[in-house]
Amino acid sequence: MRTQQFLRVAGDAEGAGPNRKRYVITEAGATGFETWLSQPTEPEPHLQTVLFAKVVPAFDAGPFG
Repeated sequence: MRTQQFLRVAGDAEGAGPNRKRYVITEAGATGFETWLSQPTEPEPHLQTVLFAKVVPAFDAGPFG
């Protein structure tokens, strides 16, 4: 996603454990996410995983409009 410029590094995350980077979503990333979220998903054997990935962030984001 970094190569598509959907995310950028915002620094290192602090805390115990291995070194981790913090990322923030770019405007292109937000647009790409909204496009992906609004597209219908073709039926497939693992559709539940895709639907879960779309529904949970939609609830967090609130109403679209």
